[in-house]
Amino acid sequence: MVRADSSIGRSESRRHSPLTTFHSILFDRLDDSRDTDVRDEPPSFADLNLDQVLESMTAGREEYDLKPFFYIPLRDVTAVRYRHEILRDLENTGVAEPIRAFAEQMGRMREFLAMVDKLRYRYQKERWFLDSVDVYCRAVRTLANELAGLEAASRGLRAFRDYLENFAASAGFRRKGSSMPWPR
Repeated sequence: MVRADSSIGRSESRRHSPLTTFHSILFDRLDDSRDTDVRDEPPSFADLNLDQVLESMTAGREEYDLKPFFYIPLRDVTAVRYRHEILRDLENTGVAEPIRAFAEQMGRMREFLAMVDKLRYRYQKERWFLDSVDVYCRAVRTLANELAGLEAASRGLRAFRDYLENFAASAGFRRKGSSMPWPR
């Protein structure tokens, strides 16, 4: 049976509960993410020059606050393999490009939301907020459509793709995207 939202283009038979299958693109198991409140660089980073490596990897991406994720130790080989599988998938530009474009659109959305805080007039604020919702909904639909056509090898990206597919097809999300008060 094909879903009502045929723009995603996946069959109903591949859908499953995203809450039981996808936890994080960074952690295969919820237990692995227990140290996510780590904010300080481990002392060994400077000794191994990992602080410099991390600085070069995150340069230009400060708004994402990525460094603390690199401070979290992975405690078993399975967790390391999970990440390596995802990184191998991201070496493929067909996979990486839609994710990069999505990240750009999320940056644009955050700029619109920042504008809301700067404005004084109610209707102007509401318009910028609605524009940010529109950017978000379009970005999610686009990423879901682009990932739907890809066969990712990693468990993490497959689970994320399926989660995103379910999210974009959900009634709540479809209502958000279809309730914009102006044609686009």
